[in-house]
Amino acid sequence: MAGEPQSAGGQSPSRSGAAGQDRSDAGVTSQADAGGQSQPGAGGQSQSTGGRTQSSGGQSQSQSSGGQSQSQSGGGQSQSRSAGEQSRTAGLTGGDAQPILGDQPALLRGNSGAGERDPRRTRASQLSSSASRAGYDYLMSLTLDPGLPGSLAFAIDRYGSAARAVRDQLSQDTWMILSAVDRALAEIRGSEEDGEAALSSMHSLTLAALLSLNGIGSESLVRDAGWYVMDIGKRIERGLALTALMSAALTQTFHGETQQVVTESVLRAAESLVSYRRRHRDSVRVSAVAGLLLFDASNPRSLAYQLDRLDENFQALPGASGSSRPQRLLADAQRMLRRVDPADLEATDADGKRTELAELLEGVHLRLRKVSESFETTKLSLPAGIQPLWGSTRVVG
Repeated sequence: MAGEPQSAGGQSPSRSGAAGQDRSDAGVTSQADAGGQSQPGAGGQSQSTGGRTQSSGGQSQSQSSGGQSQSQSGGGQSQSRSAGEQSRTAGLTGGDAQPILGDQPALLRGNSGAGERDPRRTRASQLSSSASRAGYDYLMSLTLDPGLPGSLAFAIDRYGSAARAVRDQLSQDTWMILSAVDRALAEIRGSEEDGEAALSSMHSLTLAALLSLNGIGSESLVRDAGWYVMDIGKRIERGLALTALMSAALTQTFHGETQQVVTESVLRAAESLVSYRRRHRDSVRVSAVAGLLLFDASNPRSLAYQLDRLDENFQALPGASGSSRPQRLLADAQRMLRRVDPADLEATDADGKRTELAELLEGVHLRLRKVSESFETTKLSLPAGIQPLWGSTRVVG
């Protein structure tokens, strides 16, 4: 390089004497005092602390009792290590370099070349991308897989099967809404788009359709035995969903803001966040959440409300005796709920698990499942398969 004498390694060596003077052939001069501090000369900049040197006018190498130091012009990278350690810079060997001073205006990284990235950041980005993709695939399965119990497609398919079994009892509006949901499911299955926008649009359309069906059922159907059976199914499903949600989210303690975020998410999913904030402001306590979602019979989303409505519906059915197996199981679940004090649900064991809350939710959930199974086997008959209007489809010949 012009104006720069080369040594065997392409560097210009300089030795510091007792006064700590360091010179570079490119015209950089620094004077170090006894503490190892140096001031820049007229030709460039130089800094040293305990044997560290950085210059911007050329390449220099200095050695003192503190260790070895190397610097590179243009990039401004320097690293010094104790005796016996190897010092490298990005421009000469491609290694990693650490900043000399903590208050440097810019971080000096060894992998600062064009197109290079921090491998740790790259790995974190890949993991985040993989997690996002896995979450998206899981949401798609919950939406479109008709063979997955609990999925949206599974529920719509079962609803349509039950509706066809009582076709003469339903209005034309019901079939219009069901047809819209079926078309939306078919469109997203055949769509080539691979994004969350199409999935969100599908969920919004389905939510509007289900709300419409709920409105028709509440305001347009006569309160006969069929309506009570339909409401029994709704109350059982809502109770099962609530106990499963709280068991998954609230039986284990979390630290700091995580607990608040999880608790508010549960309230939002149960359509009770506004009611909770109106009563408790910004205080988030599991006992208060349990009081609203489990024990408050005036809350249409609470577990107590579902159990009370189930009891009323069973009593309204023809031939109700009050001692049938579903009613006995329901009474057992109500007793479990009445015996618990909400304040006791805050208690945790050594592993941070809320044992009282977990046992209550598990017990009520199990009894609601048994109520469903018993009622289905004793009172209901599953709809038969669809038969064509023109008779058998069997080919004779």
